Amino acid sequence: LSGDIPATLGGLTYLEVLDLSDNQLTGTIPPEIADLTALRSLTLDRNQLSGNVPVELGNLISLERLNLGGNQLSGDIPATLGRLTYLEVLDLSDNNLTGAIPPELASLTELNSLHLGINQLTGEIPEWIGGLDQLVYLSANDNQLTGAIPPELGSLYQLFYLWLHNNRLTGTIPPELSNLTSSLEELFLAGNQLTGCIPQVLRGVGTNDFDELGLPFCANADREALIAFYNATNGDHWRDSTNWLTSAPLSDWHGVSTNSEGRVALLVLRGNSLTGAVPPEIGELINLRYLSLGSNQLTGTLPPEVGNLTRLEVLSLAGNRLWGPLPDAMTALSVLNRFKFDDNSGLCASPDPGFQEWLQSIPLLRSGPTCVRTASPPDDRDIAALTKLYSATSGDNWRDRTNWLSEQPLQYWKGVHINEEGR
Repeated sequence: LSGDIPATLGGLTYLEVLDLSDNQLTGTIPPEIADLTALRSLTLDRNQLSGNVPVELGNLISLERLNLGGNQLSGDIPATLGRLTYLEVLDLSDNNLTGAIPPELASLTELNSLHLGINQLTGEIPEWIGGLDQLVYLSANDNQLTGAIPPELGSLYQLFYLWLHNNRLTGTIPPELSNLTSSLEELFLAGNQLTGCIPQVLRGVGTNDFDELGLPFCANADREALIAFYNATNGDHWRDSTNWLTSAPLSDWHGVSTNSEGRVALLVLRGNSLTGAVPPEIGELINLRYLSLGSNQLTGTLPPEVGNLTRLEVLSLAGNRLWGPLPDAMTALSVLNRFKFDDNSGLCASPDPGFQEWLQSIPLLRSGPTCVRTASPPDDRDIAALTKLYSATSGDNWRDRTNWLSEQPLQYWKGVHINEEGR
């Protein structure tokens, strides 16, 4: 077909579907089309239509699909399109449209496809697009859009592809986009002025333009720290290790919660069959506010790197087999308001006055013993007697024999308490 679209089409008032796509139609879209109030689908894409998008199209309130892509339409996107609240597909791509994306489109909450690419649109990508939670396809590429990528796009959990390439966008890639990895298959961001790094979890997006983007992947210290923790505490034998070591967002790993920036804020693994020692990498989780490791079988001493967790508010270590003095570096935990370290094999608090002052300032405290400060090395006779007791009572079969027959001080042998003379 060629020539103009006849205005007389407006007389077909019972028409529900009008498809004139892939022709050689010219001229403008006649406003009389708006008289087709029963219309559910209007597709005029891939023609040579020109002029403005008629504001009268906002009267087609039954419309579910509007496709005007691949023409030569110009002017602003009419705000009246916001009246089309049943609209599921809006395609205005590959035209010469100008101006900003009108805020009235925020009313189109049934949209699953929004195509605005290859135009001359200006302004910022509006935050309200993040509220169109049915969106599967979103393209705004090849325009003149400016500003940052709104983090609200991270709420589009059904999004299959996101095309924002070849604009004038600035700022960093929001970490909230990591929330989309379970659905997102295509992500194109190159041809902008983005800075910073690419969130690690976005590596899992199958089709992307990261090579053209020219940005490094973010060094994910939290992910690496959690992996080190998993390995050090025999994660393969945990009671529940759902999603650990996978490419899933950290917030989907069992016991892990993250803040709005995707950093680990809570680690709750109480009663999860953890064994082995707490690794020094725990100190890299600098945004941690809540750490619960109680009722496991952790052994060894607590690493001084725990003192790096200066945002920690709650720490539970009770019911393990930890031993040795709490690290002096822990006095840096100035906002800690709940601390449990009772019921361990030999975990104790330094008798140093400064450490004791910090410890007693914690509002909710379930404390273990204070470490005994000895003035002399242990008596060889005591070691010999304990060794004989161990052998005579089949110590290898004890339920808990932490540090027995080791080179650790006697006060760290399970069940052994000494006086100030080391006896």
